[in-house]
Amino acid sequence: MVDWKQAQTICIKSFESDDSRVKANAALGLAYIARTKGQLEKHLVKPLLVKELRENIENRWRIIDAITDINYYLGWHLEEKALNKLER
Repeated sequence: MVDWKQAQTICIKSFESDDSRVKANAALGLAYIARTKGQLEKHLVKPLLVKELRENIENRWRIIDAITDINYYLGWHLEEKALNKLER
């Protein structure tokens, strides 16, 4: 059985892809882990999510959804000001 850390590692490695859709789905995978396992390593995932929010314009909607879910399920406050500006 794959534990949440192994799943997180797979998602993190997916951010190395050149395909912006793969990176957006990696963010979605992290959100799924947050929702189902209630855990992520903030120091590892935050920089990746912030970078994607700023750079992955084509799939920004998915990144926003992922960060919003992660914030909700883990009680984090990642990029809340930026999210508020983007959602206007």
